[in-house]
Amino acid sequence: MSLFSELPLDAGTDEQITQIAVSNVSINPSLAIITPHKILLFNECGEKHDYELSRNIRCTYVQWHPSQPIIALGWETGAITLWSEETKVAKEEPNGHKSEICLIQFNPSGSRMVSADVDGNVTVWRGINIVSQYKKEQSITHAIFCELNIDSKLKSGNLFFFGGKSGVVCLADDANHCSDVCKVGGSIKSLLFYEKENSVIIITSTLLLVMFKISTSVKTGPSKRVKLSIAGDPQKLQSIWIGSCLLATCSHENMLRMWHLDQDDNYVLTLHQLAQQTQTQQGAATVIQSTNINDQITCIQYEKRGKVLVSGTREGRIIFWKNLSIGSESPLDVDEWKMLPYITVRQGVNSIAVGQNNGLIAVQYGNQISLVQETVINGKMTDQVRLLQSSANTIKIYINSDISNQVLHFQSKGNIKGLDCNDQFMLFWTSKTIEIHEIIVNPKESQTKLVASIQEKCLRSVIHKENIILVNDIELNVLNFKGIQKQNLKFSESEGKILNVNVLNNHLIMWTSNNYIRLFDISRREVKQIGVTRRFENSQGQLGQIRHCAVNSDGSKIVITADQRGKLGPQADNKFYIYDVQTDNFLVYEMPAKCIPLQPYCDRKDRKFFGISCIINKNVQEEKNADENNDENDDNKSNKSKNDDDEEKDNSNLEFYTFFVTSENGIKKQDQYQLESSIEAVFAIDIPKLYFIKRNKKNNSSGQNYKIVEKYLNDFVGLEKIDNQIKEAIMNFSFYLTMDNLDEAYKSVKQIQNPSIWEKMAQMCVKTKRIDVAEICLGNMRFARGSKAIREQKKEPELDAQLAMVAIQLNMKDEAVKLYEQSKRYDLYNKMLQAEGNWEKAIQVSENYDRINLKNTYYRTAQMYEVSNNYEQAIVYYEKSGTHVKEVPRMLLEAGQIDLLDRYIVNKNEKALYKWWAQYQESNYRIEQAVKFYKQSEDYDQMVNFVLQKILYQIIAYLFQVRLFLTKNDVQTASSICSETNNSAACYILAKYLEMNGQIPEAIQYYWKSQHYTQAVRLAREKGMDNEVMSISLQGPNQVKLQSAAYFEEKGFKQKAVELYKKGGNLMKAYNLAQEEKLFDEAKQIARQIEQEEDQRHKKRDPNDLTGIIDDFIEKGQPERAVPLMIKAKQYERAIETCIRFNIPITQDLVDKIIPSEPAKNAAEENKRKELMKLIADTSIKQGDYRLSSKLYTKLGNQIEAMKCLINLGAIDEVVNYATMARMPQLYILAGNFLQTTDWHKNPQLMKHIITFYNKAKAYDNLAGFFDACSSVEIDEYRDYEKAAAALNEALKHAKKSTSESRDFRIEQLETKLNLVQKFVQARALFSSDPQQMKQICEDLLAQPGIDQSVRSGDIYAQIIEYYYQVKNFSQAFDYIKKMQQKRIILAPYLDQEMLQQILESQGVSLNSKNKNNDDEFIEEDVPE
Repeated sequence: MSLFSELPLDAGTDEQITQIAVSNVSINPSLAIITPHKILLFNECGEKHDYELSRNIRCTYVQWHPSQPIIALGWETGAITLWSEETKVAKEEPNGHKSEICLIQFNPSGSRMVSADVDGNVTVWRGINIVSQYKKEQSITHAIFCELNIDSKLKSGNLFFFGGKSGVVCLADDANHCSDVCKVGGSIKSLLFYEKENSVIIITSTLLLVMFKISTSVKTGPSKRVKLSIAGDPQKLQSIWIGSCLLATCSHENMLRMWHLDQDDNYVLTLHQLAQQTQTQQGAATVIQSTNINDQITCIQYEKRGKVLVSGTREGRIIFWKNLSIGSESPLDVDEWKMLPYITVRQGVNSIAVGQNNGLIAVQYGNQISLVQETVINGKMTDQVRLLQSSANTIKIYINSDISNQVLHFQSKGNIKGLDCNDQFMLFWTSKTIEIHEIIVNPKESQTKLVASIQEKCLRSVIHKENIILVNDIELNVLNFKGIQKQNLKFSESEGKILNVNVLNNHLIMWTSNNYIRLFDISRREVKQIGVTRRFENSQGQLGQIRHCAVNSDGSKIVITADQRGKLGPQADNKFYIYDVQTDNFLVYEMPAKCIPLQPYCDRKDRKFFGISCIINKNVQEEKNADENNDENDDNKSNKSKNDDDEEKDNSNLEFYTFFVTSENGIKKQDQYQLESSIEAVFAIDIPKLYFIKRNKKNNSSGQNYKIVEKYLNDFVGLEKIDNQIKEAIMNFSFYLTMDNLDEAYKSVKQIQNPSIWEKMAQMCVKTKRIDVAEICLGNMRFARGSKAIREQKKEPELDAQLAMVAIQLNMKDEAVKLYEQSKRYDLYNKMLQAEGNWEKAIQVSENYDRINLKNTYYRTAQMYEVSNNYEQAIVYYEKSGTHVKEVPRMLLEAGQIDLLDRYIVNKNEKALYKWWAQYQESNYRIEQAVKFYKQSEDYDQMVNFVLQKILYQIIAYLFQVRLFLTKNDVQTASSICSETNNSAACYILAKYLEMNGQIPEAIQYYWKSQHYTQAVRLAREKGMDNEVMSISLQGPNQVKLQSAAYFEEKGFKQKAVELYKKGGNLMKAYNLAQEEKLFDEAKQIARQIEQEEDQRHKKRDPNDLTGIIDDFIEKGQPERAVPLMIKAKQYERAIETCIRFNIPITQDLVDKIIPSEPAKNAAEENKRKELMKLIADTSIKQGDYRLSSKLYTKLGNQIEAMKCLINLGAIDEVVNYATMARMPQLYILAGNFLQTTDWHKNPQLMKHIITFYNKAKAYDNLAGFFDACSSVEIDEYRDYEKAAAALNEALKHAKKSTSESRDFRIEQLETKLNLVQKFVQARALFSSDPQQMKQICEDLLAQPGIDQSVRSGDIYAQIIEYYYQVKNFSQAFDYIKKMQQKRIILAPYLDQEMLQQILESQGVSLNSKNKNNDDEFIEEDVPE
């Protein structure tokens, strides 16, 4: 927001001005004007100094020191002079050169200087002392100092490149080291150092841009070589650096060419935006006409401090482009440049000089000089006064009082650099003085009065009460209105120079170049610092480079925006910070990625409320696509065309955000505003208003000025006339709502009764997305429709979609659009547009985002046009909706537009429409038209049906006529109708009538004519009319022929039968019958016919087609011969199916043919291969070939199925080997289970395999079961209970390792069994030593329920019986034998036969011989008790 103004200088000399140069000091810069014999000096106000340098020799080159007021002068004699502006002392060295000086260049720090002459001599200086010298060919015209990064080592300070007309570029230092870097064709027009790429950039007179990368490890060569496309004069080419990687060139064209080396891209800044306006009078009206300016840019400079590109043109215009890029000095494209109002001078511009640290611009045009001064538009606001600097020397004074609102225009004598005010006084300063004026408020005419004028220079000045605070580089001076110093505050140079200050109420915040901030209380007699000096950093390090600061109304918070160049390179930061003075802590808030915070503003009274102006970074990827942006721009342009006073908002890249902040809740966003393109900046925040600085006109003349405009905060729009109490309540409501404190928000406004205020608060709820609070507000508004809308919209899953409907009810359509877009509910957005009748926009939204409803949108649009009788547009959208076939005819038919409908159908030329039109014509009995359009629709079925219906009507008519005449017995008339019409149905009716009346021959004829051959033949056969039978049959279908042939065969008319069989298609029957009747001629003829048909059938078959041959083999019962052919024809599935169907064994040879050995070529082929292998394996199982199926399953990787096949085969060794090789737990278990079905107890090796497999599979349940089975075998086979107990111990050990659910039950079962077995073992051990104890144990065991599951009761009885037998107690032994018999225990396996016989004989019982080997009974039934 800057203005540039021209200050012409009176050089006071008639000599030709050869060069101008501006000093680089930050304060009190000077302008040097060089003439052949004088050096004239002027200050920044255009005043000539009272001293000058003059000689009789010509000054050929001049250069200012980069930071000190020292000027270096080169003379035509080769002498070099350093002259200090402060001391007025000149130091000269005449021996450095012997010819005219053509170049002087300082290094960035000013510690070294390089000079060159036209003979090619180069001298390096330290001060005025020569350090080193080099001799080259031809004139040296360019030199640049640099810091090189060579082989990862930084070479700095005194290195420099130089070159000239010879095209050779050299690298040298101040230690007599010099080497040629490169050589280019032509002379050097520009020499620049590209630090980022460690490269030197050369632009030659042949317009070749060459970039050389400097390295010692590889040979130096051009890394880039580009031929510049320039239409201007190459000899007048100028180039400058803008930032670190943007190269700007001019060559007397109407554009500046910009080369962005980092992005490898280029663009141009043209003068096409300029327009020359002329006024012509036409009657009473003044007509303003604009014409494009055709001009050429002659010179350029970049003013780094203000980020302004300055150029001069041939026709005397000074053009300014403002660099808008944030975080980088090198804009990426033309959109990051803004053309400012230009200045016109009297002649073409020759040269431009810029002071790099002060912003002073000097322009030479012809032999005249002007200073160009930048005026930053700023202002200040108090309760009673608002000041705005509207131009370089004009201040607008807005007086707000209860009496009147007035605007004063104050004009100063010099250019105003800045201003400040309080309610009573106005202060502004120029480059020389500070003036204080009293603002005298008068109801009729207010005015200003000069109070004081102080001759002081300052960076910034502040007025507070009756104190003036002057801000300089490292100090604050407090003065009174008389200029007397009251207080001086100096700060450490380590903190850096003071960049700026911000004042609000009684607090001043100051920030420095080294990122230090100080807060002062200025309400007291002396300025006092609050807290400590704070650096802009946290525990992680520096937060950035401070751009702007703002202090809130009570001095408790400081809002800071910053650049992040130090951290993120050229990427600008999207964060801002707040320093909490009380907690000494920085709060951070991250904006959307596209928003770059620029400047903060705090409300003048509310300490919680502040705002941030943001620029939109167009290089950040937006979520919205380009179509949306174009649509919005188009809408705004159309609105502007309707009303010239409307401003375009979409073209602006400036937005304003408002926030609340507290120490407890942090930073919360409150609202945002899209600013108009004519808004230059935010002026102030004073609840309930925002104040902005706005341009009055949109033109490029320097007469442009500014004004203050006000805008109510969104929360107060429509509530302009409210008292302070309600204003405070609304702000509190907004604050608590933003902080998500619903209870306090409601408390703050519950006493308000005004529905308009509740409506505003409902609108706030929409923006803060608090639909629950919105319900309360709508309830207090008594807005039933809005409440209903909320209830209905709660069915939508997205909160934004719900809020959008509430926004619609509150007439917040823009907000509703944003909410629908955020929720991606373009379907609801589409419905909203349709409801408000914005059909074009609805179609646009549907085409871009809601294509699922696109046809429906077209359809509804067509309905809208139909209602408005705009049939042409309705037809267009019915066609787009795809419903025109039905809807257009309906619409035009209902409207009575038959002619239009006819033309539409004919022109449209669509079959569906032709069909509809044909049906319409048919319904109106227009037969010819109907047939015509049926043909055009190519709906032949419909046309045939239509014609057939017509014919059917005629047939039915004839049929009724015949019946009518027959009822009257008028056979003659009926016969004539049948003969004339040949109507088969009428003939059939007549034939039936004649048959019933006994007129058989006539009936047969009419049956024949009606093509009812069966009826005719039947009647002829009944009446023995064989000739008629033969004649009718020959014309009838094959079925009739065959029936008649059988009739003739039965009656013995074999020849007729043969003829009819042959005609009916039963050739074999005809041939056999002809052979029987020895009708050899007919038989030969029939045989020949049979052979011909067979040959014909074989001819139709493709000899390469094996399918027919395969079918023949199958039909002939030779499927085993068909299978190889199926395999050859790659009909693998059919071959396998045939093997299954006809029980053909599938051999290994057959498998090898079906499944080739070579690997598959692709995944599909591999899948097919596996499917065939699976099918063959399954078939082999069905055929009992388990070994083949096992191999196939192994190839398929299905090892479990392969193992099952080996198990079914019963191959023990193969099962063991397969399980051992596969090493799969499942296979180990299968193998172990299978081996248990063999005679493992007779083969210790198998038993070992079983145990090994179960152990490897960790199948502890199976292993425990196996050892349990071992114990049972030991008991059942060998009665060895000791080994059984050992096996049970092993089983119990492995059962305890199990993790199955039945583990505990299994352990309990084994422990019980082991306990019983061990007791029996103990009893057997006591047989000799303690028989009574033995007997007791045995009795206890027998008493155990289910004892046979653990110990066989037969063994227990046998133990007791053997004991009684040994002690000769045969009676007791016999009793136990009877008990065994009662329990149906077989005696033989347990009792010795001899012992049993002896016991029985002792009891008088004999053992039947027949039962000696009987397992059912051993004792006769009459054994005594």
